Amino acid sequence: MISAMMLFRKYAQVRMSSGIRFCSRASMVMGLVFLFSCESSTLISDDVLSGEKFNITLLKDLALDFSTIRLDSLATSRTGTVTVGSNQQSGIGVTTHNTCFQPGLDLSAYSTLRSSTDFESITFDSLVIVMISNGKNYFESDDFVTLYIDQYLTPLELLDNGYLYNTSLPPIDKIQVGSRRFRSGLEDGDELEIGLKDSLGKELFQRMVDDDEVYSTNQDFVEFIGGFEVYTNLSSQILSFYADSLKMRMYYTNKNNIPPTREYLDFPINDGIYYTYTHNELDSQFEGLESFDDYLSSDSTERHTYLAGGSLLGTVVDFPGVEILALEEQDYILAHAELRLYPLSESASDYDKLPETLVAYFIDEDNSTITSQDEFITATLTFDETYKRDTYYTIEVSALIEFFLTPFTQYNYSLLVMLPYDEVTNNPKSLMIEDGSMRSELILYTLEN
Repeated sequence: MISAMMLFRKYAQVRMSSGIRFCSRASMVMGLVFLFSCESSTLISDDVLSGEKFNITLLKDLALDFSTIRLDSLATSRTGTVTVGSNQQSGIGVTTHNTCFQPGLDLSAYSTLRSSTDFESITFDSLVIVMISNGKNYFESDDFVTLYIDQYLTPLELLDNGYLYNTSLPPIDKIQVGSRRFRSGLEDGDELEIGLKDSLGKELFQRMVDDDEVYSTNQDFVEFIGGFEVYTNLSSQILSFYADSLKMRMYYTNKNNIPPTREYLDFPINDGIYYTYTHNELDSQFEGLESFDDYLSSDSTERHTYLAGGSLLGTVVDFPGVEILALEEQDYILAHAELRLYPLSESASDYDKLPETLVAYFIDEDNSTITSQDEFITATLTFDETYKRDTYYTIEVSALIEFFLTPFTQYNYSLLVMLPYDEVTNNPKSLMIEDGSMRSELILYTLEN
């Protein structure tokens, strides 16, 4: 399994078998690692210029190759967020998000309930699933949305590494137990309740009254309840919720109180078992991207490449122009190198929705990063507030280019550009990047003596 999780600092402690590997290299690579750690925000250091006479030269128009790649999978558990919905993005395809989770038994709350309640005086009201919106919804409209809930007949299980991925198949055996139709427009903190079948609720309630063995341990309860999947129909907006808000709630009426009161018992997420399962039906132009080893040249995608959450698309940049430059044997010092990536938007309003940063990694011909998995380069956004069009991301690549220009260096490294981790896992939107034949460019500042 090839997982994007290994690319991101947030999950640096997790290691998997993956086509993207973080590993040590021989002494040839140590130079690049050293240069990477010594990146400077200044273009030309005073220490370099002191005591010498240099001509400052600006080199542009160096050839660049752009390709789109696709990650095989992404950890969507333990992210703090789940998403539900389905939407078709122009040029990308249809991405469907389903929320899967497993409620557990809060033994402390259940013990308190048993010691303080006269079960002969309470009656069942309803059983619901509770979800709280974080307000980060995508492709919103004024239409009504219907959420459906299926119950798994067997428990959800984490993988051996303690995670679940967007491609982790949920249990096959399941039945539909609930739904709710509502108008869109959930804001941060809005609580949504989706009713479940009374037959399931009444059975759980009666077992609680009888102090059935289902309530003896959390494991027994999990074996009984299985888990739930929340999903919606096609061509809807994508809703985002706080993962820790997911719970099953049983309402009951306590007739001992005057007047009778409506009370409830919550069944929170069991051991952090939740994730967003995604299914992608990508456009035909991406048919060749069957694994992370496959590259789709910008020649085949109208001179641009893609970054996308949900569908897990990223951009790889190669530097053939630098390889040619290295063969010229010209005596100069590289002072600074930056890569400018120009986003392609269909309208001016799209520029206002651009992510503020991107992340980039040095990778070799095996798609292995050559720095530690804690290290990545941040691409910062320069925003043209007046005309929008002169908006671009800047990536500091001095270390990589200087390594290419080192004598006897093998040219087998590239730059992988991705959306930030939280954008990849929780944001289904996409971003197109113009390739080197359009406006994206590599700029070198050199010193010649």
